[in-house]
Amino acid sequence: MFAALALFTCCPNISLASQQADPANRTYDAASGLLQRGLYDLALSEYDAFLEAQPEHELAPAARYGRAVCLVRLNRHEEALGDLDRLAQREDFEFAAEVAYLQGHAHVRGGRHAEAAARFGELIEQYPDHPTAPEARALRVEALFRAGNMAAASASLPEQATTPRAVFFAAMADLALERFEPAAERFARVLASDASADLADRAALLRAQSLDRAGKTQAAADAYRASIARDGAFTAPARVGLGELLERIGDAAGAVEALSPARTAEGDLGPRASLALGRLALRAGDPAAAAEDFERAQRAESFADEACLWRAKALLAGGDADSAAQTLRLGLRRDPSQNGIHRAEMTYDLGVALSRAGETEEAVRVFERFPRRFPDHALMRDAQYALALVHHAAGAYDEAESAIDRLLPIEEAGADAATPAPADIRFLAAENAFLLNDLATARVRLRDFMESHGDDPRAPVASFRLGLALHRSGDSDEAQSLLLAAAARADEDPDAAAAMTPAFTALAEIARSRQDWPAAASWYDRAAASANSADPAGALLRSGVALARAGEHAEAAERYRASIDLEPEGPHTAHARLELGRSLLRLDNLDEAEASLERVTTDDRYAAHAWRLLAELAE
Repeated sequence: MFAALALFTCCPNISLASQQADPANRTYDAASGLLQRGLYDLALSEYDAFLEAQPEHELAPAARYGRAVCLVRLNRHEEALGDLDRLAQREDFEFAAEVAYLQGHAHVRGGRHAEAAARFGELIEQYPDHPTAPEARALRVEALFRAGNMAAASASLPEQATTPRAVFFAAMADLALERFEPAAERFARVLASDASADLADRAALLRAQSLDRAGKTQAAADAYRASIARDGAFTAPARVGLGELLERIGDAAGAVEALSPARTAEGDLGPRASLALGRLALRAGDPAAAAEDFERAQRAESFADEACLWRAKALLAGGDADSAAQTLRLGLRRDPSQNGIHRAEMTYDLGVALSRAGETEEAVRVFERFPRRFPDHALMRDAQYALALVHHAAGAYDEAESAIDRLLPIEEAGADAATPAPADIRFLAAENAFLLNDLATARVRLRDFMESHGDDPRAPVASFRLGLALHRSGDSDEAQSLLLAAAARADEDPDAAAAMTPAFTALAEIARSRQDWPAAASWYDRAAASANSADPAGALLRSGVALARAGEHAEAAERYRASIDLEPEGPHTAHARLELGRSLLRLDNLDEAEASLERVTTDDRYAAHAWRLLAELAE
């Protein structure tokens, strides 16, 4: 509201009226006397009587002015404007400045702030030294602000202005113009003045917010604390502002301390505090507490979608993908016009939740629809990448390849900030081609990844995969070099050794192709001993064969026995018994050789070989 107006109740000199004894003059004198005594209703009646009887009297303009003053004092501003507008058209009216002042005030009360600013401006321009001019200047600042003319409101504040309300609204204009530091300085002037408690409380909060938006972090934090210390009507928003600031700079403990009392604040402040507290709890590794805060914030209509999105993230972090998916499904059922800002993110996170919940088909549908529904959204490529990942994880490598094709070629511009990262896309593309057994494409993509992202933690895996792809393509020399490097890393990192079984097997096959039997046996032994070996019995059998080719029949026999012990009735057992018999025969251990070979004669795959060896043994 505007400050109380110092309205003028004086009227033109009435000595002429006193000298004349006609009833009209006496009526005017009576009206003016009643006005000066504050009896506005009675004065209004007398002015009305005078003007009705003498509308063209020389004192009629003064009577209209007195009548307008009475109406303003009675808060009948619209009625007053009729008289004031007529008087404003007179060039020689003694109280023209007061008329402009009252016009501005009446327009303010009628919500016509642009007109009010214009009237105050006319007064200042035409009567700069009039007693009403200082207050008109102050009132004009507020009128311009309320009219939406922020630049003029900021610029129109006199340099030496001391009216707290005028300084306050000039600061508000600066804030609207995003001139945050000048705004903060002006709010500080309000605080240093004799402003009312309410205006000072507002200025304290707005000064803190201005400093916050200006990036003056420490000064803003101090200003928020000063606002909180006032313990006024704006303590809750100051707490929320301080808490959000401290959250941004990583002072989690301070943020929680500031925000916790604001959880129950009225309006949007409580949900804002709960959202911030939820984010803090999530970062602190307490997804259950975070989910509770987000659920509390979700009850507020204006925060329902943002809180829904965060609550789902908390549920996912807590391992409850099913509940996260259900939360997002319910959120997306709301009117799209109400959650347009967060709808794309909610849809994307729904796909993530569904994939983690094992609902692969529905996750695929969500991610497939995303580019059509949100083609220009920042998460569009993330959704395409997630679709490729879901297909890849499900073993649907052809479908994954189709999704990968939409992600390639990779644009490197702005790659550091891009999601998904080019390295992620390249690695997935290479891995998918490898698992599709498209060795030519896999080799190209793996080399591309290694050349572009040699420092990536996955580069050793890519090198290992490239070695396997080259081996399977028949390029043994380069394959051996890469696979030996992978094996060396396994020696240094026992955790990595378990994943290297294919490298050990490939190195064994390369050595065998070169008839380097001791090396082949050694690599087969490592493959058999690997923690995640898919076929240790087969590896032991092949190690034994390599040792036998090297003439090491005693060691070969040990490998065959170990293979049989590992799988007494497995797919390699008959072959292991056959080779065991062969080596025992060479070692002249004829009885054991015969016993081993006879157990093979019932196996159609190896029976003929066993009978030939038995015949040799009989000779």
